[in-house]
Amino acid sequence: MQLEALSSLLARDEWSAVTGFFDPLTLVQAERLSLISRPGMRLAVVVIPDSGALLSSHARATLVAALREVDAVTIAEPEQFKKVCSELPNVRLHHDTEAERLRSAEFEELIRERQRSAEILK
Repeated sequence: MQLEALSSLLARDEWSAVTGFFDPLTLVQAERLSLISRPGMRLAVVVIPDSGALLSSHARATLVAALREVDAVTIAEPEQFKKVCSELPNVRLHHDTEAERLRSAEFEELIRERQRSAEILK
């Protein structure tokens, strides 16, 4: 969904909106989205483009869109989306880029550790 289309959609109803890299989408991130979703509120997710990501923005957005709690997904820079949200009082924005980078780094380290363990067992 394009940012302009999402903006029109967000103008209706009550929304929680989350920005993140979701690189890749992990159980921890899926659980976080589940905790952010609230009864009576819809959930929008903004996937942040990142040239250094493991997966393309489109692939990450597709994975996030498959989650039951997610009602809408777009790909946009956080500042663009913050501007949209600032004009919509019915949207509660959840944005923590540093925590997102930390989650991605933790996942990468987990994979590296598993690879090192597998090499030791050979």
